[in-house]
Amino acid sequence: MLIEFSVTNYRSIREKQSLSMVADNSAELRDGNTFKSAKAVRFLPCAVIYGANASGKSNLIKAMRVMRDLVLNSADRGQEGQTIKSIVPHALATDEPTEFEVIFISENIRYQYGFSVTKEKIIEEWLFVSPKNRAQTWLLRDINDQEKPWYINPTQVKGDKALWQRSTRNNALFVSTAAQLNSTQFKQILTWFQFNLIGGKSTTISPVNTLKVCEEEQGQQTILDFLNMADFSISALEHTEKEMTFADLSDDLPIAVRKQLWQKLQDTNDNDSPLKQVKIKFVHSTESGETFSLKTDEESDGTQRIFEIAGIWQKVLEKGYVLLVDELNDSLHPTLLRHLVSLFNSAKYNPNHAQLIFTTHDTSVLDKDLLRRDQVWFIEKDKNQNSALYPLSDFKPRKSEALQKNYLQGRYGALPYISQLFE
Repeated sequence: MLIEFSVTNYRSIREKQSLSMVADNSAELRDGNTFKSAKAVRFLPCAVIYGANASGKSNLIKAMRVMRDLVLNSADRGQEGQTIKSIVPHALATDEPTEFEVIFISENIRYQYGFSVTKEKIIEEWLFVSPKNRAQTWLLRDINDQEKPWYINPTQVKGDKALWQRSTRNNALFVSTAAQLNSTQFKQILTWFQFNLIGGKSTTISPVNTLKVCEEEQGQQTILDFLNMADFSISALEHTEKEMTFADLSDDLPIAVRKQLWQKLQDTNDNDSPLKQVKIKFVHSTESGETFSLKTDEESDGTQRIFEIAGIWQKVLEKGYVLLVDELNDSLHPTLLRHLVSLFNSAKYNPNHAQLIFTTHDTSVLDKDLLRRDQVWFIEKDKNQNSALYPLSDFKPRKSEALQKNYLQGRYGALPYISQLFE
């Protein structure tokens, strides 16, 4: 469960910006749109971020993905002295480090982990752990502290701490290195980043998860139920598999690209079994009882999009993961967008407290009957081109206030400025 994410000096974000998933004291939509932790603090299952184009919405999602990538891969990627390419500081602060911090709960333990990094090296790294309601300092790393650049808790951290420290490159994270060298305590952190924090741009969500679920008959029924919750009136799914050959690759691709793609598919095949080509057809029924089936590309864009999303949505809701989606509204009717969001704000469909963080331009979800005021965030650039993130609750809007109308009228900011070119 994500509590808070903060980032400083990354792309358009110069000053520290924090996205909090802690609910405020408001009683609005409390039963569905908040959930209580073991320590009686209420958290949010969903947050939406609005802003103009180039305001920084995507950069916030990218920052979370960059942090995840560094935690998972910094120990085994590259060599000493190699540039950390994913670090892109603000254009006016290129000499200053970029900083990431995340606070989360895993296995009923609260972690506060962060690091400061340049393109060349890790400047600082810290970890505070609260296993019993009391924070313990497990790690402090600061290359600027000449007297004590390292502190690793001698009683709470188990294992060969000296080996892990010696093995940590200047451009690698200690937590990643220790986990790679079989520290079970630090592996818990990597496991959270790897499995609990997933997603990216909406258009990169592939149907792979959905197709995998459809391999089993019960899984097909699960996906069918998901589609019909959105009122697509599909009576059945037809699932077929056949051995894939080079000829099955699209003729629209140049031959050189097809060869590269075929080689990549073979290289990523986990076993020696033949590659499979999976096809899904959607069966529809008429009032008279007649049926007909349509191939995936014959269905509407909305049906295709919901089918692509269905697998990852079901997985996240079932496992209680955190899902990040940039531009969730792509190819989705506003009604379908509201439906997807409502599943996270439902104790029935989200019993394991999964969380959704998404960006959109679609104001149809800016509705007091769907989202609490502390679930709505805005981001905009100031005159110095620095992105600033702030919640709707800062404006203390009245319960009866027309949120969508007021946002479009500019009352909350985060709107594009369109000059009067034709006056």
